[in-house]
Amino acid sequence: MKNLVKRLIQKKLKISFAESRFGELTEMFDERMRGKDDQWVRPHPGPFVWNKIEKKQGNFSWQEADEYVVYAQEHNQIIIATIWPYANWEQKSCKRKKARSPFGKHFSKYLSKPCSMDNYKTFLLALVDRYDGDGNNDMQGLTKPILYWEIMNEPEFKMFFKGKKDEFIEITRIKEEFIANASHELKTPIASVRLAAESALTSLERDDGMTKTFLEQILRDSDRMNELISDLLDLSAMESSDVFMESFDLHEVIANEVSYLSKQNKKRIGYKKKKVEINANFDDISLAVKNLIKNALKYSPSEKNILIQVEENNQSVRCSFQDFGSGISKSDQEKIFERFYRVDKGRSRKVGGTGLGLAIVKHALDRNNAVIEIVSELDYGSTFTIVFEK
Repeated sequence: MKNLVKRLIQKKLKISFAESRFGELTEMFDERMRGKDDQWVRPHPGPFVWNKIEKKQGNFSWQEADEYVVYAQEHNQIIIATIWPYANWEQKSCKRKKARSPFGKHFSKYLSKPCSMDNYKTFLLALVDRYDGDGNNDMQGLTKPILYWEIMNEPEFKMFFKGKKDEFIEITRIKEEFIANASHELKTPIASVRLAAESALTSLERDDGMTKTFLEQILRDSDRMNELISDLLDLSAMESSDVFMESFDLHEVIANEVSYLSKQNKKRIGYKKKKVEINANFDDISLAVKNLIKNALKYSPSEKNILIQVEENNQSVRCSFQDFGSGISKSDQEKIFERFYRVDKGRSRKVGGTGLGLAIVKHALDRNNAVIEIVSELDYGSTFTIVFEK
């Protein structure tokens, strides 16, 4: 394959994509391009190119990819999908240099690491969510989910990638981790809801009095799915929007969230009113404050309150959120802002955590040139502090 591509480039053969085994999907109706029945197929470059699916940020076009998947289903084929992590609009955002593409004008003009890994993750989430077969946002008529993904032509990455080896490894690692985590987090409560619904129906038939228990389980898992989807949408909204800075009272943000969350959780939140003006994006800071309060409420014992304190000096404004939970070890403190990372997975699921709350906080603060600090001691609790430099 490598030699064939080199010959095509060196000799500049003027053949249509339909005449090449690297054919553009819309022209790949030839049987030799599509593969035979009852076999593995690896479309190359195939339809899973970021630049083709998301030509403009936030606008996804699935027609070509859907056509390929439908064809594979009809011919009982198993797809090994090749993801090409390049989009012209995304690479232009950090003024990347153009590179000669092995696949001509239909392919991206850039072959480097994405400017923003968050943009890349948003694309991955949309792509995998469409073909993972979990019943959420799937392609209409999907019967054979795509279970196998690769990044570019992995054995020959030097030809298709103009960055460093470590950068390529990073792109691949993020794909593996993010796809696996997002898929697992959605599928677990979905499976639980289905099981509870089936059990409720059986209970009704037997009249054994367990229907209420199963329905309560459905409600809990539905709430968990709703929270996860809400967090994913919050991340997506931040990643696709510009940062509009304005001056506002930080107290207003904290007071609104304290009022709502204390009633919702039936727990007292200690907060002394202090007016402080900051210059930031109102929505981002509201999201960060909300998630820090929710995090403290979830991991504090029911008999303990949480404390919020705002301090101001000549250099900065500091807003701290203190809980009296089990604390976080030093090794875990380095990872807690990663997406889907949990200190205690069993406990997180019990209290309803999605593994995205602190990642949202970090992303929101990064967009506003603010930082987050953590001081924690095992068995005594944790204090998260937002620092706004003046």
